[in-house]
Amino acid sequence: WMEEEGQELEDKSLLDPPVGGQFVEIEEEIIQKDVEPQDEEIIIRPRQYGILIIFHGDPSEAQPYVAFGAAMKKQGWKVGICSNCLAVIETRRFDATYELKGNYLDLYHTDSFKSAAFKGALVELGRVFLNDMERHMASNMRAMWKAVQEFQPNALLSGVNNLSECLAMGQKLQIPYMFLTTYPFNPTKEFSPPASGSNVEVGIVNRFMYWSSYKLSWSFIGPHINAFRRELKLPNQTEYIYAKIPHFCLVPESVLPRPSDWLPNVVFQSSYWTCPSQAPFQPSDELQQFIASSEGLVYLDFGSLPLPDDEKTLSQFHVALSNLGLRAVINMDWCPPDVYTTEHTTIMKIRDVAPSFIIPKCVVAIHSGAPATLNTILKLGIPSIIYPILPDQAFWVNRLSSLGVCQTELTYLRDITSAITDITTKKITPMGGFPHYGQVSEDFLMIKGSVVGVRKR
Repeated sequence: WMEEEGQELEDKSLLDPPVGGQFVEIEEEIIQKDVEPQDEEIIIRPRQYGILIIFHGDPSEAQPYVAFGAAMKKQGWKVGICSNCLAVIETRRFDATYELKGNYLDLYHTDSFKSAAFKGALVELGRVFLNDMERHMASNMRAMWKAVQEFQPNALLSGVNNLSECLAMGQKLQIPYMFLTTYPFNPTKEFSPPASGSNVEVGIVNRFMYWSSYKLSWSFIGPHINAFRRELKLPNQTEYIYAKIPHFCLVPESVLPRPSDWLPNVVFQSSYWTCPSQAPFQPSDELQQFIASSEGLVYLDFGSLPLPDDEKTLSQFHVALSNLGLRAVINMDWCPPDVYTTEHTTIMKIRDVAPSFIIPKCVVAIHSGAPATLNTILKLGIPSIIYPILPDQAFWVNRLSSLGVCQTELTYLRDITSAITDITTKKITPMGGFPHYGQVSEDFLMIKGSVVGVRKR
């Protein structure tokens, strides 16, 4: 940069690699074959580089990290996984695995979490999450550092929950670090932070909301992060550092148009990462019979999150489906075994069923707006009804309803019958109605091409 500006760099030592740093040049191993001198051949083998992927969170959100690790393995990298979700990961795919403490599934079904989530108390909900993290934070940081020392990676990738501790380890080892997030994390004036659950269109207010949410987060985790940094003999961090760290935002521009104030070399947008299935899915006879006997099928998936009253909710769905002559399948992959115990003739519980098999057979999906479920449903192309449980899930209601693939938020479960009726029977009207016209509620004729003038009405 200084050369481009025509300036002289006085301290040439700044160009030297830092002490303890990693050199960029590929280390080469030269092997000479046992052949005649004139036919001498030298084989150059570049060193195998390694990446350690660290994430702590909900097991249902492990998919993009596993997919990224599998892709890096395919490119010849050594890949290690350090997580609290090893129980749901096919660990033999990777070169090394390291376990962290913490169980989000237990947390979601505590009275304190349910109370905060269903009241919409953002600060209280944040405190529940942070108090749970605090129980294992110090031991998990040491476990991460031990994993890094053993694996000796050339790069680190983490989830947003482990941003600050991984930044510290990357600084200590002077290796590249990136993180990934399944929702827009970088500040922007164009929309509010997803975790706020609001939809403000005033730029300066949105900026302030991002700033205040990061300030609040740092007030909780800052002392723990600085204690860890002191163990690594690094200076204290005075604030939450995030804005200039390169990261992947796993929300495609077709769903979330890129804000104009996101730096191009910091935020990289892409679709949600998933692992391809290893073998074709074979449905059970029971599932095939259930599908065949259904006039219309509804897909239910609330992931690992609880509903206000699991059994009452399932009964409400049963009544609504019976009234409409429909049936439903509910995905139980991430649910504890003690929920949805009541049996209903209109609802079949499924586990380990490939979404690519079951979702295209459904007329609508009712879900909480979790990233993995949302991504799959968008890819497979059926409309959604979202019943948000966490504040950030309400963000997707606004985003998808503006795209015409989702109704407005399902606030009350008693409205489920009318919500399903609206989205399954009024197929000609886009969500929100036609511009300058509104809803088409009578019979209609669809004409291929265009008709000019007022006759189009």
